[in-house]
Amino acid sequence: MTITQTLTATDQLQPVSAQALQQVQQILRQSLKLQPGDQVLIVTDAALLQPEANWWFEGCKSITPTVTLVVLDGLTRSGQEPPAELIAQGQTVDVLILQTSYSLTHTTLSAKARLRGARVASLPGVSFEIMQRTLIQDYAPVKILGDRLQTKLAQGTTLNITSPTGTNLTTAIRTTTVINDSGLIPSGEIGNLPAGEVFFAPLEKTTHGVWVVNGSIADDTLGDEVIIVTIENGVATQFEGGAAAGRLAAKLDAVGPGGRVVAEVGIGTNRAANPRATLIEAEKAYGTAHIAFGNNAGFGGQNQVPIHLDGVTLEPTITIDTKTVILEKGIFYV
Repeated sequence: MTITQTLTATDQLQPVSAQALQQVQQILRQSLKLQPGDQVLIVTDAALLQPEANWWFEGCKSITPTVTLVVLDGLTRSGQEPPAELIAQGQTVDVLILQTSYSLTHTTLSAKARLRGARVASLPGVSFEIMQRTLIQDYAPVKILGDRLQTKLAQGTTLNITSPTGTNLTTAIRTTTVINDSGLIPSGEIGNLPAGEVFFAPLEKTTHGVWVVNGSIADDTLGDEVIIVTIENGVATQFEGGAAAGRLAAKLDAVGPGGRVVAEVGIGTNRAANPRATLIEAEKAYGTAHIAFGNNAGFGGQNQVPIHLDGVTLEPTITIDTKTVILEKGIFYV
């Protein structure tokens, strides 16, 4: 992976309208608390440079004069590590915006920026259409629901997820690091935009059962297929369901045994998100559930590998400790 272009606040790619500028300023102030004097780094690639990354670039420049936009080439999968020089640069900023085709959420770049106290927003694969439709909203209700769900999970021990299409999964909750990705990102934290999920890294070797992906999958499309994953002792042992299932297995296996480790369990809390859209939006959709395989070292887990791929299941029923139903038929009980 290489850096092909670097722009600073004195440069301009393309002007944005007054309305677009007002919209992005609202998001920057609400979600990232951007202030005059903050140092900002925006990372993108050619596919999302315009209008997506340029929208952030112009918005940030209208609030603070210290803004850098970096364009990458050679990013081919989620979780891939960027160049060392970019990782070093990320440790000098107050705000880091990752507007890339593949996710840089679970990388050294974001982890070290957060350790330095940066507010990090990650938008893998998020198009301008998705941004306009899901980011320009009041995230306060998303945070309220997420806080309640976070509290409920942190008080439990085990989680069971079932669905009409065959999902039946049980896992142990890592109660010390249940995270509410609410769209309001404080210092030293990372969040997705669009936001709206409560998630955790399951305790190692405790996830068992069957996971059916029928909503959306990271870095791929399902079409009319579903993916059926059998999981034993926290590791995926079998993938069924056609070409998409084979592609998922191949991607995970390409990084070694750690690719198949169950990294994350999450629950969507955002009513504005579409469960069949691109993964970054779909996993936030209200009343859905998702799991991910691969890296979870950045949010409480122990699996450090250069990949992180999520898959969404629709219409789940979620139960804590075999008796407390917290989600059923699209209704939360928290």
